[in-house]
Amino acid sequence: MGLSDSTLFSQKRVLCDWVKYIAALLVVNGHIFMFSNPESAITPFMNLGACCVSIFFFFSGYGLMTSQKQKGDAYLKGFFKRRILKVLLPLLTAYVITLPIYALLKDSINWLTVLKTLTWGGPYLRYSWFVTEIVVLYGAFYIVMKTKCGIASKRNILTLLVLCMMALLIIAGQPKWYVISLPGFIIGIWFQAYEDKISRILSEYTILIISVVIWFFTWQWQLVGHNILTAYKWEYISYYICNIAFVAMVVGLICKLRITPPHLRILRSSYEVYLMQNSAFIILSAFSMPFIGYWISAICSSISIGYFVHNLNTRLYRI
Repeated sequence: MGLSDSTLFSQKRVLCDWVKYIAALLVVNGHIFMFSNPESAITPFMNLGACCVSIFFFFSGYGLMTSQKQKGDAYLKGFFKRRILKVLLPLLTAYVITLPIYALLKDSINWLTVLKTLTWGGPYLRYSWFVTEIVVLYGAFYIVMKTKCGIASKRNILTLLVLCMMALLIIAGQPKWYVISLPGFIIGIWFQAYEDKISRILSEYTILIISVVIWFFTWQWQLVGHNILTAYKWEYISYYICNIAFVAMVVGLICKLRITPPHLRILRSSYEVYLMQNSAFIILSAFSMPFIGYWISAICSSISIGYFVHNLNTRLYRI
């Protein structure tokens, strides 16, 4: 028996929106601790950024393949306006808002630096490397889906392209966090193809427990794994396993849950929360306060600014 519509991810959009929004806040929370309270004993347990970005990539891969399945070739018509615009317009808005804040509270704007760091944000829009990778993935998806082969072959080609992208980033010596979350996109495109079977497997209590154990063991490698396998190669491998296990754990939990949480408009602003977090950090850097005050203020400011910018972007889409 196949999954009922109510158990498909595409029919659990509100729950998935909650997951994405919480993931965005966890990314912000991790950055707050890593850069503002690095010596704290609890900071290693706050660093969930790469894991949560893996979830963003998973939903991107799943969403693209689901839309392609439902709409067929018609989905590719207007694809760039519909998909790419919704990625790039918030990025542009984020720059328009953040640059004046940076100039007012930090330092003068070096426009050459702005141009040179567009792919990752530089000091102005830190963490926006995610946008660059999403645009590349969308472009690869579009090109592959325009080919004349079957959907199974297209999925294989897209997987190979993502693996090649990962290899190129590694060879180019890019930061590891540019690479280790990308398997989430591959998991997303294959999960969509076999959602019925994979959902049943990942939602089993035994598999869920195994996923949690593997995730925690690799996530806290310095705490529990480093003394067993001391070579750096094992630590590096643990980054990938950690993110894959995290996706499996979250997907299993979503599959297991049969609740429909309340729909809140603010949940749609997870992308803007991610983009605008550095603006919140810059604003709060102008104030002197204990870390607990900074922590709460940074979370609340990221939520507020992200929601405001999301509403602004929604209006701009309609123009």
